[in-house]
Amino acid sequence: EPGLYFSNDRDWGCNPCCLAGDAALLTTEGEVAIESLSGTEFSILNYKGEVHNATAWETGEKEVFEIKGGSTKDPYTIKATGDHRFMTNDGGESTTGEILGKRVMPYYRLRKDFSSEDIKYGFLIGDGTFRKDQSTHKNIEASFTAIKDEDVKVLFGGANVKTTFTTDVSFSAMEERGIDTKRRTFERRLPKGVTTDILCGLFSANGCVIEGHRVALKTTSRDLALQVLDSLYDFGMTTAYITTNKERDVAFSNGIYTCKQSYDVNISSLKDIIKFGEKISFVQEHKQRSLAALIEGNAPYIYSVKSMGKQKVYDFTIDDTTHWGVANGIVTHNCEIALRPFQFCNLTEINV
Repeated sequence: EPGLYFSNDRDWGCNPCCLAGDAALLTTEGEVAIESLSGTEFSILNYKGEVHNATAWETGEKEVFEIKGGSTKDPYTIKATGDHRFMTNDGGESTTGEILGKRVMPYYRLRKDFSSEDIKYGFLIGDGTFRKDQSTHKNIEASFTAIKDEDVKVLFGGANVKTTFTTDVSFSAMEERGIDTKRRTFERRLPKGVTTDILCGLFSANGCVIEGHRVALKTTSRDLALQVLDSLYDFGMTTAYITTNKERDVAFSNGIYTCKQSYDVNISSLKDIIKFGEKISFVQEHKQRSLAALIEGNAPYIYSVKSMGKQKVYDFTIDDTTHWGVANGIVTHNCEIALRPFQFCNLTEINV
């Protein structure tokens, strides 16, 4: 783009900002280095997870800066030119030259499909109860908090569901999934062939978001805690861990009661929390909102911006009005000048 222009108006400008060749764009084929995509057409995901057509090309050599953020267990790094724009965790934007000391928005999409029957079984493992007389009652009961957990009503059948109710899940259906229903007390164990749907139901029943810190599942069963931990590892959340809460007396509004020893299965790594949100999540909307706030509140903090000298750099287009894509797990702009509605892009092949 040869030529000169003088302007203090951000509605006018060229496209000076670019990414280094090893920046991995999020495509429908996974993360791919932009230098490998140069000169091709491909399908890219925008920051909302929507698929759009895209192209990439080399734009020459320019000074690039290495941007580092996050933590030792959750490192985020990317190289870009000084004017490249990134989305910040408050929904705003910042250039490479301004990003130091700010938090950049990590890419995440929370699971929204909760139609699987396995979610019911997971919920009942957490909050299900047997009646003592199984001869007259063949189904399992469940309980939940009526004020907040309206979503659980939908899961189990609608508006007539009360806080404690008989579900449509039979003992035999649980037996088919490897849950022992022959005992007088409910056995808190995961079945064989654990799915993310079963974990979704279990976390919806007994899991929570500890504000500013982590996702946690509480249980009094050590065996169940170990099973959940193994399952999280199987699904890629390898930094999960267990903590023990000793037996102690706790003051409640109606008196002091002894709480027996319990166990927390914790997910505190940002990348693992994002995986949890994508693969497992919670049925309840209020817990989903807390999960989103946890992710954005712990977004990668940029602690270093260092010049790496001149390197080959690349730009990409995205057939989307927002122009926000994803590179190295960070929401990043595709460098095009932002236009207001009905403005036109004044690119030309003529040198004036």
